[in-house]
Amino acid sequence: MKNKKTIVFTSLAENQTRYFIKLAQYFKEKENDVCIICFHDSSVQLVDAAGIEVYSVYSVIDLLNGDLKNPCIDEWNLFTSHERLVFQNYNSDKLDLKMKKYFSAILFILSKLNEKNANKVVLIQEFGGFISLVSSYYAAKHLDIDNIFIEPSFFTGRFFLSRNTFTSPKISNTYVKHNDLLNEYLKHAQEKRVVVIPEKDKLHYRTPLSKLYDQKNIKRVFTKLLDKFYYKREEEFNHIAVHITLHVKMLITKLRLKKYYSNINTSKKIIYFPLHVPNDASLTIRSPEYHDQYAILDYLCRILPKGYTLCFKEHPALIGSIDYYRIKKILTTYDNIILLSPDISNYRVIESSEMVITINSKTGAEALLMSKNTVVLGDAFYKNCPWVKSIKTLDGIREIMKNINSHFVNPSDDDINYFYGNVWDSSYPGELYSEDLTKVNDSCVSIEKYIDEYHNKPCVKEEL
Repeated sequence: MKNKKTIVFTSLAENQTRYFIKLAQYFKEKENDVCIICFHDSSVQLVDAAGIEVYSVYSVIDLLNGDLKNPCIDEWNLFTSHERLVFQNYNSDKLDLKMKKYFSAILFILSKLNEKNANKVVLIQEFGGFISLVSSYYAAKHLDIDNIFIEPSFFTGRFFLSRNTFTSPKISNTYVKHNDLLNEYLKHAQEKRVVVIPEKDKLHYRTPLSKLYDQKNIKRVFTKLLDKFYYKREEEFNHIAVHITLHVKMLITKLRLKKYYSNINTSKKIIYFPLHVPNDASLTIRSPEYHDQYAILDYLCRILPKGYTLCFKEHPALIGSIDYYRIKKILTTYDNIILLSPDISNYRVIESSEMVITINSKTGAEALLMSKNTVVLGDAFYKNCPWVKSIKTLDGIREIMKNINSHFVNPSDDDINYFYGNVWDSSYPGELYSEDLTKVNDSCVSIEKYIDEYHNKPCVKEEL
């Protein structure tokens, strides 16, 4: 790293803490100051034992003794809506108070760190919509400290890094010739139908029953109960009853939906709308106007061209998490829509479709890689792809539906290689929360390179 920095990480859970400890040790060995801010009291001891400076947000909140600052957030309701939906916390006063407490604590911590190493502090977080992450972002913004968000890329073993924005990464449309190795990778992805699952999310790609009976999950629940009620430790993810209830409901919903699950009818013309992870930050923060996916399904059924069938499928990471009654209503109201079995490969559905409509999920990127007609509604990293149809409002779909093929261009192999080569170049080697030493080293080198290139440089203003 060119100049000594203070690298600060926020951690919301033990797996995050273990990963960020390894990153912090790397930067400490490079003679930087490092610090981990924990929204998970049980992690504080782990960080301290590793010889890393650590702060418990909850201890700092107690220290402030009610002396709270009011963060300047233009879209307050938007940035508290994520927890309203995920944690089912419907009390605005409680959400407001939580935002103020977290903001004040992070502001206090970052101010202290900034005093020791003025203009050299960098905050690093996983992209998300939780108040812990949002308040940290705005505290950093208040102090003119760079906030770097990490999120999985389209490619396995790579991630995106974004500075001082909640918007999706932007991919250049510049035609740059890439090496043959990358072209072979893309060819392999197309031929083998490789589904990109970030390592941190692999355990989510299971049935509800598998998750409920997983021994590690059962042990984790008991640990959380002990931490919360016996040791009185605080953490961001302490909504235990909400979490358990959600997964029980997922199991019940999956069983109830079984009678509606269908296979692909290749004799019909298909338009595919893959459901996004419910209440994911990519919806709640980046594309809030499209959060109600059931309303979109209903609308698409009403404007679908005659002779077409709308297919939709649950996100494989959260099978059974959809609203049974709203899905039942749609399926009984319209006969031009089918719910596909979660066992059907996403690539198989894309292959069978004439058009794919997506909000901002990776399915859109997979469809574009396969040269499929693709419409993107929301803020996605591929929305500037030359052969995607990016629309600003749902009205735009009506025009496309009138004559589907006239609205799209067929990309050449070179077009595909150029664009996805740019996606590759816009991402960095590394894997979130992997403790594999090679991947940890990749993550560290990538973050170091990114900081050296962009730290304290002006940002292009980007709106959500």
